[in-house]
Amino acid sequence: MTTEINSKGVSSGLIVLLVVVGVVLTFIIGNTVLYIYAQKSVPPRKKKPVSKKKMKREKLKQGQINFTTEGSINSIFLLRLVGHDNMLN
Repeated sequence: MTTEINSKGVSSGLIVLLVVVGVVLTFIIGNTVLYIYAQKSVPPRKKKPVSKKKMKREKLKQGQINFTTEGSINSIFLLRLVGHDNMLN
């Protein structure tokens, strides 16, 4: 008797599967469309300004600042902080 009922129509499991796959595909396609639209229309984010202390530290790491011309205690502190103690001698 059960084989006669299942052979007459589409099984409920197949209907649920199709609905779930349809919802997932709609979600993925919608996100893709929104992402492409946002890339074209939204301006890029502005970067935060870098503080003077961080810029100075980076220049010291790269060796772009001569610490004798700076002559301040801050530059000596930054040299020690960065690990360039050999430049102080």
